[in-house]
Parts: sequence; C-alpha cells; structure tokens
Amino acid sequence: MNLKTIMNVIIIAGGTIVMHADTKEQESLLRWSDFALEQINEQLGTAYAPGRGHWSIQANSTSFAALAVAGKKKEALQVLDYIVSNHVSSGTGKQWGESWISALAIERMMHGIELLKDDISPETQAKIKKMMIREADWLLDKYEVVAAIDNKTGKNKPESNIWNGCILHRTALMYPELPRAAEYRKKGTLFLLNGISIPSDAKSIYEYDGKALKDWHIGANFTEEMGLNHHGYMNVGYMVICLSNIAMFHFACKENGWQAPEALYHNTEKLWKLVKLLTCEDGRLWRVGGDTRVRYCYCQDYAVPMWLFAADYLKDKDAEKYLENWRKIVSNEQDYNGNGSFLGKRLTELYDASPLYYLRLEGDRAVTLSMYLKWRGLCNKKSLEDKYSECGGWYDSFHGAAVERSQKRLVSWVWEAAGKASCQMAPADSSDMLEWTWNGIGKIEGSGFRNYPRIIQKKLTKTDGGFYSSGILEWVSEGDPAEGTGPEQVEITAQEYIAAFALPDDRTMVIVQKAVKRGDGFLKTVKGVFWQMPNDIYNDSKRTYLANGKTFIVKGGDQGSKGILKLGDSVCIDGKINLELLSGGESLSLYSPGKRQVKINGDSKTYGRSGGNLYCDEICSPCKDAFSFYKDGTVLFENVFVVSLKDGEAAYEKYLKHDENKLSIELKSKKEVYLMNVEFIDKAGKEQDLCNSDFSVKSR
Repeated sequence: MNLKTIMNVIIIAGGTIVMHADTKEQESLLRWSDFALEQINEQLGTAYAPGRGHWSIQANSTSFAALAVAGKKKEALQVLDYIVSNHVSSGTGKQWGESWISALAIERMMHGIELLKDDISPETQAKIKKMMIREADWLLDKYEVVAAIDNKTGKNKPESNIWNGCILHRTALMYPELPRAAEYRKKGTLFLLNGISIPSDAKSIYEYDGKALKDWHIGANFTEEMGLNHHGYMNVGYMVICLSNIAMFHFACKENGWQAPEALYHNTEKLWKLVKLLTCEDGRLWRVGGDTRVRYCYCQDYAVPMWLFAADYLKDKDAEKYLENWRKIVSNEQDYNGNGSFLGKRLTELYDASPLYYLRLEGDRAVTLSMYLKWRGLCNKKSLEDKYSECGGWYDSFHGAAVERSQKRLVSWVWEAAGKASCQMAPADSSDMLEWTWNGIGKIEGSGFRNYPRIIQKKLTKTDGGFYSSGILEWVSEGDPAEGTGPEQVEITAQEYIAAFALPDDRTMVIVQKAVKRGDGFLKTVKGVFWQMPNDIYNDSKRTYLANGKTFIVKGGDQGSKGILKLGDSVCIDGKINLELLSGGESLSLYSPGKRQVKINGDSKTYGRSGGNLYCDEICSPCKDAFSFYKDGTVLFENVFVVSLKDGEAAYEKYLKHDENKLSIELKSKKEVYLMNVEFIDKAGKEQDLCNSDFSVKSR
C-alpha cells in the first residue's frame, strides 16, 4: 500500500472512513511511523521499546496504537502480540501487569485494538480477554481505593483512580457475559467518583447508581478550588492526565454505542474551567506550579484527547483552537528534526541517558496524534459555546497559589511549586517566554549533587486584579561527593527573604530578594533575580535584547554559545517585556549556558541524569557561576526589580526608600500610586526570622 493510499483510507473498527489526503496530521504520523519502525528493526523485530516492567509496556502500548492508526498494520500487530504475550495472564515471557499503572497502558492502546479488531487473530483476541479479566479481578479483589489532597500521605491518586475505574467499566462492557461484570461496574464507579474528588463531595446527596455521593466518597484528591498536589506540587499537568483518561473512555463509549457511566463525568466541568484558564492561546499549558518532567512533553501531549473531550462533551468552542495551534507547534518541531521523530534534536541528551524514556515520550506524542485522527470525526461541532472564560483570577490556599490572566498579561505566584516557589509573568500571547523552576526567585547551589530551597515561611494575599506575597526560603545542598557524606545529608547553604507584588494594573510585577549565607562554605552558583527566558526551537532559537542603548541578538538551542553579557540596570526582551533593577549590588547580566540546561528535576537518585531538554537565557544580578568561598552572614544578593509589559503606556515614576530592615517602594502613574512595604528581620537563627509585606493603592 503506497503513502497516498494509506493517507486516504483507514479501516476503522468495522467500517471504512475516508481521510483527507493532504492532512498535515496524518502525514506527520506517517513520518513518525517510519522513525518508529527503525527502532523496531533495531530491536530484532521484537518491540518498539523492549525492556522490563511497566515503563516498557507504556512505550509499546502507545506506539502500537499510533502504528495502527498510521496504517502500519503488520508492525502494529507485532507490537500488540509482544504486549499481551508478556502480560501475567499469559504465563510466559517478561511479565507485567497487576499494578496501579497497568490499566493506563491498556486504556491508551484500546483505540488501536478497536481499529484492528477484524485483523487480530482469535488467539490474540483470547489473550486480550484474559488480560482484561486478570486486571479487573486484581483491581476488584486486591486494590484499595484511596484518596487524599496532600501527596505526602501517599494517597493522592486521582489519575490512577480514573484509569482503574475506566478499565473496570470497559471490561464489563466488552464482556457483559462475565459473571463478575456487575462487581466490576460497582467498583469502577467507586474509583471514578474518587478521581476528581473534592472536599464538598463528602456532603453531597447527589445520587450515582442509587447511592448518594457522600456514601461513595473515600477522600478528596483535589482542593475545593481544584488545586492538585500530585507528585507534591501544584501540578497542572496531572489535571490534564485526569481529563485525558476520561476522554479515552468517553470516546470508546461513543464509538461502540455503550452507555457511559455517569460517574465518568464527575467534576469534569469544574476542572476544565481551571485547566482552560491555565491553557495559553497556542495550546501550551501554563505550568504555574512548575513541572519536574521534560518540558512540553507527556502531560502536554495528553491535552489533545482532553481538548477533543472539551469540544464534544463540554461544548467548548475554544478547544478546537487549542488543538489547531498545538498541532502547529508539534509539526514545526518534527520538521526541525528532519528524521520523522517528534523530539529527536531537542532531547538528544535524554536519548543518550535513557533510550527507553526517550522512546516513551515519542510514543506519547504519537498516540495522542492518533487519538485525534481516530476521534475527531466523532466530535459534535453543532452546539459549541463560548461559556468558559480564558481570563480571570484563581487562588488556592493549600498551594499558596495565585493566578491572574487577562487579554494582555499572564502572572502567577505559587509557593508549593516543583522545586518550591515560582513566579511567572509574560504577555498573554507569548507562552514561549514562560519558564518556572525558581524563576524570579534566585538560584543558589553548593557542592552537592542536588540543590533546592525549602519553605520556612509563606504568606500570600489575593487582591482585586493582582496579589502580593512574602516568605522565607532555606537553600540546601545534598549529596556532596566528599567521602563520608551520605545522600540523605543536607547542608543549609543560605537563607532567602522574598516578596512579590503583582500590581492590579495588568502590566507590572515587583520582586524583592535578599539572600544571606548560612555557615562558612563554598558555593558553586549565586544568581539573584534569575529571570529565565526560553530561547529554543519554539522561538526559532533567537531572542533580541535591548540594553545600554544597544540591541543584541542572542542565539539559543543548538546554536547557543556560553557567555555572560553585561546589561546595565535595565533590559527589554523582544520588545515585549522590560526588566529594570531598582536596587542591587551589581548590574544585570545575561547568562547564556551554551547548551540546553533545563533538566528533569527529580529526587537525588534521578536529578541531572536526563540531560538538558530546554535552552534558557538567564537574566541575573549577580551572575556567579564558579566556586567561591563565603563567610557566614555574607549577603549573597539583595535586589529590587520590576518586570513589566512593554505595552506603549508611560513608565511609572519609581521611588525606593531603604532603611536597615525595611523597604518602601512607590510606583506612580498619572492616575494611581502603588505603595509596597517589605520588612526583613534576620535573627541568624537566634529568634524567629520574619518577612512581611503589605500593599496598597490610591488615586492621585
């Protein structure tokens, strides 16, 4: 079958549908399939990503479904046989299954099985049935349903509760003759109602299957404001994963003519409203709480089925816009790679560190594209509405999180973020300017393998159209290579006092930082301000900086070279954002890393082993990137800086008064005066340290 034929006709679960021969998406999936087949051939034709345990199976299940939709029937069936033949129900091979994550692999490949069901041999069909029953029985008999908001409890399991609930219902619908089908449905509903669960569910008398929700309720996985603490931080990505798994079963029910359980849709509308607020115009997720994983992969990819669901079930007309714009980003990166892969050049170092992990991410992107191609024709586009706003504010006390979004500005602060404490601000149409880990916080590294801050104090106050926050961070360094230093031992390297003000003017943010060395010792990195500016393939690896009356074009990505450029006290980035240092010991510097430096930010066992996955310029004051010795009590940096949108409005008159432990900042426009006060009390550990802030606005 030639390329044109494959692109025109795909057999879909009992019928034939005509695909548009010139669709960019189908062509993209076909190009990826050639890349995937090279991987299969390199593995002697056994699988796309052979290996042990669920990680390999996750990669193979996604690649199977993607190959099936791409028209690579022979190879897809081969990978499917590898998957089912190695499941515990088969009794042979490298076994997988009967785990909290087994159902995820199965759910993500089911649309491929449905597509090829007339081509799957009776023997393999029997293996699939045995696999489904074995998983369902294990979940029914041996797996407890738990839920909790705080990830530290070990019970925050929204996404796995959802996919486990889906597979139980799916098994009952696929094989209604099974003697335990009713039991599968009942426990499946228990899982689903404790997926996107919130505290008020515990009092709800709304009935599911004849029983009040409060009687189904095990616990809340989300805060009442829909904040999610998955993996221990405010995790926008796993909000998407939850909705993506709901989408997969939703479309399975629709395509097969099944009656979907009402529990499947529990709290989906509430969650979508927040996720939409945190989705940028181009489809990129606004990760206000950060991300410990590879940038713009995995959770980002599974927004595709979520958007299809939002369009079909929630009737949101903007979902199609996100789909279209994100597919353009995916296509541009694939074109950039030149070999059919989706991520080949940007994640070269990840492949060198872990081919299996790399192939897993390729499979995730491919399978979500296959879901789009498989399900887009099922979406009802006749009644789309404009009922969920893209703009507004959000506050969540559990995470110390505040967000403001308008047609002009994205601005956020989150204390319980990945890596702790992150602030972001960018023009609303420039999501490529967002990076989160310690952004606007600073960066202090000792000689340990892993360096990060811990929260000592935090306070966040929401205002009308903005917010202000203050607190104390304790920087630590763990895993010093010195002999006799265990990975569990940490060194307190510095204490940082920080305050931030998002003004209700829709254009300005003011940040105050003061970091003090704790104990005599060496530090490898001391970077104040630390405003990060992604400079990679998404902006054609080029940023334009205006400073000291001169324009500088700085290249990044594969073209970047390491260096430090002095900027003076202010800089304008791409004519969109101004950053001005009001007070600080050194002028601003632009640090170019020379290679992609943003890494997977896991625990001490995994940190740094992924290689870089995104290139970022760094605007710092000071910018010290080599070991130096510091005495206890040394002030490492003490900065006051303003980040503002360059929107044509007149700049503020700025006033700064600095007493011993107090700062007063005043910004005046023609109409308003913004007053900010910050108090730092440093007792050097003898008494309670303190960082307070207050904010007011008055008319002139």
